[in-house]
Amino acid sequence: MILPGVGAFGVAVDNLTRLDLVEVLKDIAQSGIPLLGICLGMQLLMRESAEFGNHRGLGIIEGDVVRIPEMMAGQRQLKVPQVGWNLREAELIRLLDRYRRDDGYYDCVVPGSGGKDSPYAAHVLKYKYGMHPLTVTWPPILYTDIGLKNFRNWIEVGGFDNVTFKPNGRAHRLLTRLSIENLLYPFQSFILGQKNLAPKIALKYDIPMVFYGENEAEYDNPLPDNEQSLRDKSYYTMECRGRLPWRRADQ
Repeated sequence: MILPGVGAFGVAVDNLTRLDLVEVLKDIAQSGIPLLGICLGMQLLMRESAEFGNHRGLGIIEGDVVRIPEMMAGQRQLKVPQVGWNLREAELIRLLDRYRRDDGYYDCVVPGSGGKDSPYAAHVLKYKYGMHPLTVTWPPILYTDIGLKNFRNWIEVGGFDNVTFKPNGRAHRLLTRLSIENLLYPFQSFILGQKNLAPKIALKYDIPMVFYGENEAEYDNPLPDNEQSLRDKSYYTMECRGRLPWRRADQ
């Protein structure tokens, strides 16, 4: 049995009571049938909650849902819940202050195709932290209409200089076909280009920092990859098929 839930604790309990489900859920728990609470549903299994007042829960699990204590950083009260972004931002600011230039030259590279994370990162770096990003793009083999519109908006409306490296179309198509045939992953050539272009441009133009977008661990990459800048050689070979969402049909 799965008990999901989104919303306020007290309202959820009132709805369970109105639908005569409180005793049903308790009987299920006592019978030994596995009962999984998700999000608010997990909280409802507790004895009591202090969210928007005090409300009795199902009492299936001994314990109460209480407010996270206020947190302070020196004399400054931190927002609750606190996941540590304040400390991470302080670390980021120290890094940016170290490399920020005042002569108008680029001080960081932001690779991207115009999707989501990279335009946001470039915007924040430039307009919030006063950095001077150079955006770089290894374009996909084929843009969708909305994808091309997003890319142009990033550069033209967002106000960023951009270096786009358009690879040999014939070679790009060949690499994409080989990626499909060997990895069942058509984006391999695009990913490798996007990841490798930025540090090459940074080195060529003596720009000290590269800011990538979303964390690859969100897409099934091993977490240890976050701890180093070098890639395991399996990333470039057939061995990586076990680390990608798709596999060959005969594997």
